[in-house]
Amino acid sequence: APTFGELYEINNIAFVGNPDLNPETIDTFEIAINHRERLHTRVNIFYYQAKDLIDYVYDPLTSKSYAKNVKDQTGYGTELELEYGLSNSVSVRGNYSYQHSEDSDTKERVANAPVHQAFAQIQYRPSVDWNTNVQYFYIGKRYRESTDTRAPVDADSLVNLTIERTDIFEGLDALVSARNLFDTDYREPSSISIPNDYPMQGLSLFAELRYRF
Repeated sequence: APTFGELYEINNIAFVGNPDLNPETIDTFEIAINHRERLHTRVNIFYYQAKDLIDYVYDPLTSKSYAKNVKDQTGYGTELELEYGLSNSVSVRGNYSYQHSEDSDTKERVANAPVHQAFAQIQYRPSVDWNTNVQYFYIGKRYRESTDTRAPVDADSLVNLTIERTDIFEGLDALVSARNLFDTDYREPSSISIPNDYPMQGLSLFAELRYRF
């Protein structure tokens, strides 16, 4: 359903609501296969049709953007997930997804959405009190709107590292984590009014203590 602002915003100097909006709708079709043994495998194939998607359309006469049901969208893709226990102390899991989404009328690719994404994790538990995991994220190239002359947003890779120690003494756990371990300059796509996109957080360190009583 439209948000309150999309329906009734009137005092914003740039965006104006529209009380005559229709709700967005989507029809989704999925086939999922799940095979569970030592190697756990999940496969999902999907197709969708979304209609009456809401966006703000700029009016040069008033220099404001008005909420409208402006487009329909179709898409399809697949997701694959694997999980495997190498030993009692080491396990690996990962997933990969592919999606293709396009405007139903113009057939243009939907902007700012990665076509390919992947995730992998190695977890190592040398004892019941220690747990270490390394996570890898891949975000594929993201293409711009057809009216945006900037180069596509490059693909990025991120790595997280977490080490956890439970029951340091009864009830006390500790965890340390490094996110974006290699300080990748990762950015999310922006509108053309923000030319260098949105910079995401670089290397960050976290520590956590938990006590159960």
